[in-house]
Amino acid sequence: RMEISILLLIGILSFINRLFSVLKTEPIIHEYDPYFNYKLTNILCKKGFYHFWNYFDDRSWFPYGRETGQTLYPGLMLTSCFIYKLYHMFGLLIDIKIICIYIGPFFSFFTCILTYLLTKRINNTTVTGSLSSSSALLASLFISTSPSLISRTVAGSYDNESISIFLLLLCIYTWINCLQKGTLLSSMICSVSTFYMALSWGAYIFVINWISLFILIIIILKKYTIRHLLIYNVYYILTTILCLNIPTISRSVFSSVEHLMTHAIFILSNFLLFLHFLIYYIKLNENFVKNLFIIICFIIFILIFKFVIFDNKVSWNHRSNILLDPTHAAKHNPIVASISEHQPTTCICTLFMLFFFVILIILHSTWCSAIAYSESNITFFSRNKNGKKGRRYINDDLRQMYSWIYENTPPNSKIIAWWDYGYQLSVMSDRITYNDNNTRDINHIATVGLIFSNNEEYAYKQLKKLNADYVLVTYGGYSLNTSDDLNKFIWILKITNNKYKYVNPLLYFYHEEYHPLSSNGTTLMTSSLLYKLSYFNITNSRTSGYDHIRKIKIPQIKNLTYFEEQFTTDVWGYRLYKVKKID
Repeated sequence: RMEISILLLIGILSFINRLFSVLKTEPIIHEYDPYFNYKLTNILCKKGFYHFWNYFDDRSWFPYGRETGQTLYPGLMLTSCFIYKLYHMFGLLIDIKIICIYIGPFFSFFTCILTYLLTKRINNTTVTGSLSSSSALLASLFISTSPSLISRTVAGSYDNESISIFLLLLCIYTWINCLQKGTLLSSMICSVSTFYMALSWGAYIFVINWISLFILIIIILKKYTIRHLLIYNVYYILTTILCLNIPTISRSVFSSVEHLMTHAIFILSNFLLFLHFLIYYIKLNENFVKNLFIIICFIIFILIFKFVIFDNKVSWNHRSNILLDPTHAAKHNPIVASISEHQPTTCICTLFMLFFFVILIILHSTWCSAIAYSESNITFFSRNKNGKKGRRYINDDLRQMYSWIYENTPPNSKIIAWWDYGYQLSVMSDRITYNDNNTRDINHIATVGLIFSNNEEYAYKQLKKLNADYVLVTYGGYSLNTSDDLNKFIWILKITNNKYKYVNPLLYFYHEEYHPLSSNGTTLMTSSLLYKLSYFNITNSRTSGYDHIRKIKIPQIKNLTYFEEQFTTDVWGYRLYKVKKID
């Protein structure tokens, strides 16, 4: 049929549209978190589930380590391992790394199919004929070219969102199917799909609250039936039991605000069932029962309000806080605020994108995939200064640095770096790190920030306490990497200020006349370890250095007392220093 052919073409378009990063460079894993996910997936496939589930990583968060199996969402790893075993069962010996790289485009294909089925199932109740099929195909096309979805499912982006958008739609589809059929089996399938979602992504809380809110609305509008209440009971009980068995969630099922609505609706639905029993079987007066119901609901609401607001017995997680207050992270949690994907979008930007996408949705989405989202954050495209535009080349500083560390430093070397690079250092260099992208201990991260923000002598004393061997910094003044450590320094100071209140960002960055990073910057800035390690030996007696990102002349940083430069990459993007052994 023509309809199926068009749907398959949309799915193929969705898959191909996510391969630009592979075509431009090579099949590699992108960004930071995907490297940790790949590391754990490799352990799961090679050593089995028991070792994966009980794995203790003693080479991260030194000296404490981390129980990784109990502190992550394992759905992505389990899915990749299942695909890996399935391929090997049929004799296709595909490396697990290849599966990790292509799992995003692979699931985007099925996301298009599921969007089509979901739209068609919804339309079957209101729209008939070719109009239902057309709207389903359009919905599938729009989701296949959605720039926001492309950014999380490009080849190499091995993160939870690679499969979780598909699972989100699967939960909605199975719930609608559950409402239409009203059977015990359909309710159980919906619970299992929600459990799969909870295994894979923390945003499962939106699914369980959407479903609870739906039940509440149909109760208020008096559109519910006994069957609706029964299928919700089955869904609630099974989903709660399954979620209790996920270590990352576990007791938060009963202690977090996000799950509170599910419990309240469960109690409400059972109370309604009990009232129906009183009215139709015990033959009590219906008005009396309704008045009793209103009074009890009011009392329960007051108790819940007191329990949540005044007693502070349960707490919101960061997802809900940011949803309710977009400025919450900037006020209370600078680590979350410093991550680009948590930055709130302005209203004018949203309106502009809406207007632009409606007109040029296909062309713009293809451009986004080919240009904006094809960068791996591992390799970068740059141009040198020859000619009008300059010659294009690939900046491979990151892998060059990690390869050098792996080949030229002792296996048990301990490296201090900002938390952004923890996962990559651990996987690509196989060295001991002090913090990483899990951000599990803010105080430990603040201590690293204290080292970077203080003078060389004080930083050296702290490094000796931590028994560190090397310090790694990123510098983008020559390679034009705008995400280097100096540009992140304001966030480093804010995070450090959470624990060490005397580290005031204004004392580093406030200057009335000059750029805060210039030679005329504040004393605290120019004497800080990060400043010295970034600019060391760029300006010397033979040449005058220039920072192309900050647009300033680089001051001369003379000999370091406690640190020795070990390696600087070709385009000066990464710099490694050895901590000297001084009594």
